[in-house]
Amino acid sequence: MPSSQSQIGILYLPTALVCVSQCTTMATWRLELFFKSSTDLRLKTLPFLRAHQHMFRGVNLTNKSKDDNLLEYVSILRQELPNLDICVHYSIKFNYQRSPPHSLARLTTFLETLETYNQKEKSAQCSVLLVSGSGKRKGLDSLSVLEKLSAPGRPAGARGVPICVAFNPYLPVPEDLEIEKNRLQSKLMAEPGRVAGVYLQMGTDIAALEAGLDFLEKTAAAVVAEGTPSNENDTKKIEIYGSVFVPSNKLLAQMKFRPWNGVFLSENYLGSVEAAERITASLLDIYKTRGVIPLVETAIKTEEELKHVITLLYSDA
Repeated sequence: MPSSQSQIGILYLPTALVCVSQCTTMATWRLELFFKSSTDLRLKTLPFLRAHQHMFRGVNLTNKSKDDNLLEYVSILRQELPNLDICVHYSIKFNYQRSPPHSLARLTTFLETLETYNQKEKSAQCSVLLVSGSGKRKGLDSLSVLEKLSAPGRPAGARGVPICVAFNPYLPVPEDLEIEKNRLQSKLMAEPGRVAGVYLQMGTDIAALEAGLDFLEKTAAAVVAEGTPSNENDTKKIEIYGSVFVPSNKLLAQMKFRPWNGVFLSENYLGSVEAAERITASLLDIYKTRGVIPLVETAIKTEEELKHVITLLYSDA
């Protein structure tokens, strides 16, 4: 969670880290933001982003409450940092409005608002990660929403914002994993070419990750090929993003006693920070080999935390 400090100042990094930060390879990961309110965003998060936005590819805004004012957060970031790439997580559960049609209208308006930001600033895009949220919400989830957005006659503005979806390759029950894979195929095929990216859940089973990436790459290639007109030479690549935690004693304790829904971490990973970092290095090595863009799902707000995550991301596995 965000620090209790009133403000995070500009971080003065060691020369070695500054040199590394200037390399283009540093802009190959995304950072999930942690703040409690618009005031928190302005006073604590923005100073950090102003100083270091060149060090990551973009940021992700989570949606963990029905009270999250996502459009206000995007407006603040766009006003202060117009070149910042933003992916907004949109929970169908937390944005449900009375009925499926009302909920879809809310999402459409949301997408159209983001499209106005994209039209103003072409160099940095606002995208949306559609998530269902835990539990079912009267038959409406990320898949059914995608299918409805792809129906004839939908507002044109809903087309202009890149949409991403989630995929969990770590589900331990084979039947559940098969359902997850079928749902991913359906999401990608709802309108071939509509989904711009897939976010992988965090997990520690290396074999499951490799198998999931094999399936995802094969499925995505088929969908991209189907969505590309025969007279076009270029195909729109579906980007793949992979979640990663920065191990700490606090994180491991939290995941032992209050694990996140859908996150499967091995006993070895939970055993010690050293073991967790070794497994994290193996995950990141696979991400690098397979062209997966890391998403750091840990709050980064101090000089030491930033140095640590850079070391973790760019050390050899």
